[in-house]
Amino acid sequence: MFCLKCVLSSWIVFQVITQAWSQEVPPPRDVRVDTSGVRWSLYTDRPGVKYTVQSQTDRGEWRDIKGCVKTERTTCDNVSACLMVRVWAQQGNHRSESVQACTHAMSCSPEVQLTAQAGLLLVTWRKNNNLSEEYADHFQYQVEYGREGEELKGSKRSRSSVMLQNLDVGGKYCVQARYTCYQKAFGIPSPSQCAIIPESESTKRIRISLICVFISVLLGTVAVGLIFLFHKHYEKIKQLHPRPLRLPDHYREFFNGDFNQQLMFPTSTSSPTEEHHDTISIVVSEDDQIDSSPNSSASDGEQGYNTPNEVESSAASLGHYE
Repeated sequence: MFCLKCVLSSWIVFQVITQAWSQEVPPPRDVRVDTSGVRWSLYTDRPGVKYTVQSQTDRGEWRDIKGCVKTERTTCDNVSACLMVRVWAQQGNHRSESVQACTHAMSCSPEVQLTAQAGLLLVTWRKNNNLSEEYADHFQYQVEYGREGEELKGSKRSRSSVMLQNLDVGGKYCVQARYTCYQKAFGIPSPSQCAIIPESESTKRIRISLICVFISVLLGTVAVGLIFLFHKHYEKIKQLHPRPLRLPDHYREFFNGDFNQQLMFPTSTSSPTEEHHDTISIVVSEDDQIDSSPNSSASDGEQGYNTPNEVESSAASLGHYE
């Protein structure tokens, strides 16, 4: 029974120690740098938490600040002006993430704004620090620039905006900036920003005019060439061209309306006063010829009448014989 209690007690102690060591250490809060030194706030009241402060050199290396290594204080006075620091918390073998801060700045890198114009690039800043008021002429912005994809070889410094001139129109240039104080850079470079250099309005109008002239000359040359070829090879082109199709006359009359008018109003080629009569031949017997008048003329059983009176008389005789 006693051994069981010893085992349980040892297990509970082990779990408590393991949990305490495995807990993450929270980083410090509200880290800021001013002329009086570095200040920060405690994230937790956990006992045994110590803080370390480092500063960044011109070469980008981090070095401990004397008197501010594994301290339980929340201040570090052994700092010089214009620097970038980082602070982290530590408990035992566990260390928190570091928090960076710069002198009199909300951010350790400038906030860049680019304005592209014809042949130049204007670099301005958003207000995010009090460095210019605090250090006057000792504070400047350092701008590095170059074409996209190439090393940023160009460099300029200014307390205010920076104008980059003599840039190639249509080229894309990228810019990075950082703080400098007493001719030394500090903080971290800003994210690279790029912009395309546009052409001026006058250059754009000239380019459009030249394009229009070139297109007009090209079209005119093509038209003259086609006319020349057509004139030179006219006979060959005429032979290759098929004969045009032609509708028959009665189809054209139908579509033009002449055909319907002829059906409704037929035209006559004869005179309205002229009458037509058919020639009638009458066959009579010999007895009829004897009884007929001696002045009548007879033929071999056949007699023809051409006048209307003779036709009527012949018709009456036929009716008598019947």
